[in-house]
Amino acid sequence: MMIITFIEKGNPSSREYIVHLDDGQTFSVHEDTMIRHRLLKGTRLTEEQIARILRDHRWQGAYEAAVRFITRKPRSKKEVQDQLRQQGYEADLVQSVSNALEERGYIDDRQLARILVEQRILSQKKGRKLVLYELQQKGFSPEHIRFAFSLLEDGAEEENAYHLLSKKIPFLSGNRLMMKRKLIHYLLRRGYSQPVVRQAILRWNEEHPDQRL
Repeated sequence: MMIITFIEKGNPSSREYIVHLDDGQTFSVHEDTMIRHRLLKGTRLTEEQIARILRDHRWQGAYEAAVRFITRKPRSKKEVQDQLRQQGYEADLVQSVSNALEERGYIDDRQLARILVEQRILSQKKGRKLVLYELQQKGFSPEHIRFAFSLLEDGAEEENAYHLLSKKIPFLSGNRLMMKRKLIHYLLRRGYSQPVVRQAILRWNEEHPDQRL
């Protein structure tokens, strides 16, 4: 059994304190952890209690690191977990912290997937294939991805492809076959499927018979 002899503030810019024990040992602890474990001068601690305190302190550090990461811009649960793993946190702690953030509303994959699909397709006019790949890389579940895409209006992607094609044509040179190839490659690179690209070209030809591709 060890006794806390005194507690002092750590780095002035942090919320950490340094706990001194009667056997000469010291350890750092986050303010929230110190309050949760009711650490005061004279408190008696076993080695098991100290181990739990240190683990809680590490959990709190991971939690605050994750909150800072999310504050810069919204992140998926997988992105948060990847970031914590890169910082050296253990797998079970990473899972515990990310679950807590999800329960408290800091992480909401369903909502974030919806926002990203809306931004990428409606604002940035990217094709579904490119957006789908991005969402999968960010670790969104198939369920959340389906939900996000289901909210798009019918024909939104086709309308975007035609809009991009119409804006691109005036800046192209060469014969019609060359222009058509350039347009196809341009739209495919932006994530549009071949059927959507073909539909955009057919629409252009129907609406501009004198400028057929």
